[in-house]
Amino acid sequence: RSGERRHEPMNIISKMLSDDDIDQLAEWYASIKVTFELPK
Repeated sequence: RSGERRHEPMNIISKMLSDDDIDQLAEWYASIKVTFELPK
């Protein structure tokens, strides 16, 4: 939210999020289990 990173759409969105919103998003992303299989 500081604007240090330059990505205008995300800067706009992040300014609308509360600290709790960001914490909840972080928890949601951390809960996603990514699996993959190597091609044979």
